[in-house]
Amino acid sequence: MARYFFPIILVLIAVGVYFAGIDPLYSDITDLSEKRRTLSSALSNSRQIAERRDELLGAFNSVASADIERLRRVLPDNVDNVRLILEIDSIAARYGMALQDVVIDTDTRAGEGALGPDMHPYGTLGLHFTVTGSYAAYMRFLEDLERSLRLVDITELSFVAGSTDFHQYEVGIKTYWLK
Repeated sequence: MARYFFPIILVLIAVGVYFAGIDPLYSDITDLSEKRRTLSSALSNSRQIAERRDELLGAFNSVASADIERLRRVLPDNVDNVRLILEIDSIAARYGMALQDVVIDTDTRAGEGALGPDMHPYGTLGLHFTVTGSYAAYMRFLEDLERSLRLVDITELSFVAGSTDFHQYEVGIKTYWLK
């Protein structure tokens, strides 16, 4: 009977050692292997992102600073209504026209009938003004306003005819800026 008792004791000790020591260690090793795979994947992704960042940074640095400045003038990153008014005034002055009655409408979104928060990556600014001059000068003024680097949409046009070739034109524009 002792001959059967000793192997049974050894088998029970082996099972106890397995469940008490080896199984928890094996579970820890499995968990650590999974974490290692996750971290290796994250490291690989970060390397790809860093390579892409370096590629985009190289492309950005290859663009001439004059071109970047032109892009910033097309779509500025802030509302600079004073500079916009000065640009429009300088365009009008080229044709002997005077800029008058400038009104800034900062809430142009309310006219669109939108509800809820504004999720657009850009903001809008409305501007209404009056210029006086001849019809030919007014047409050249509108052409220059169209060709200017600042992105503007003409939203309103109206005029009051004068007795001579000197008329009063009311213009409404909407311009954009990055938030």
